[in-house]
Amino acid sequence: MKKVVRVLIPLFLVLVILLCTFWYLFVYDRDFTRDMLINAARSSEERGKHTLATWFYDLAYTHSSDDETVAIELAEMYKKNGNYTKAENALANAITNGGNVDLYIALCQTYIEQDKLMDAVNMLNNITNQDIKAQIDEMRPAAPTPGADQQSGIYKQYIAVELKTDGGDIYTSTTVEYPSVKSGAYTEPIPMTDGENTLYAVAVKDGLVSELAIYTYTITGVVEEVTISDSAMDTAIRETLKFASDKKVLSSDLWKIETFAIPEGAQNYDA
Repeated sequence: MKKVVRVLIPLFLVLVILLCTFWYLFVYDRDFTRDMLINAARSSEERGKHTLATWFYDLAYTHSSDDETVAIELAEMYKKNGNYTKAENALANAITNGGNVDLYIALCQTYIEQDKLMDAVNMLNNITNQDIKAQIDEMRPAAPTPGADQQSGIYKQYIAVELKTDGGDIYTSTTVEYPSVKSGAYTEPIPMTDGENTLYAVAVKDGLVSELAIYTYTITGVVEEVTISDSAMDTAIRETLKFASDKKVLSSDLWKIETFAIPEGAQNYDA
């Protein structure tokens, strides 16, 4: 009996110590445990052990009752490992669990780093917490705007659209709806070509992106000098217009021609 007691008492004491340790770490002082795990994560990161660091960050986030700061550090660790999908998920889950302004900025920045400007704009536009949305809207850069004399419309001369915002970089496109950060930031006015033009633009500043701005320009009826490359065509056009060989032919002159026969020997009809 005494032998059994001698065995059971130490086991009981070990169990009590373990239970007390568990209670202290996971119930009484959860902040201490969180900080311990974060420090372990940071130490592992400094030593280049990114996978281990990510594991510690994940534990810290789970243990800290979805602490926003830990979620952001965890996302940054995922990004360093090249796993942007997990970084997005970590931030999105933290936002679902409550979220704050810093989490939305971190998620927006993560989208920008991946050239997902559409996702960034849509995410910021659809914030359901009105207090957070108001704060974010106050911080977002203004959508790029052209000068007063370059608003959307019909123009009878070629124009180069100059854009401005309240700070940050502007990204533009005339071919796809959402510009790409990979194409480089706007640095000079954007020329509009003959016909229909659509200009898309967003501004990026401090990890946030503006609303998408869309402007349309129709360039038509521009009067300009016309060079006719085919000599037979050039001669025939000048004869029709009764122009000397040294007189400039303007596009407005060609508009006056009602009927015209392609001359024999003409090989190039381009002007």
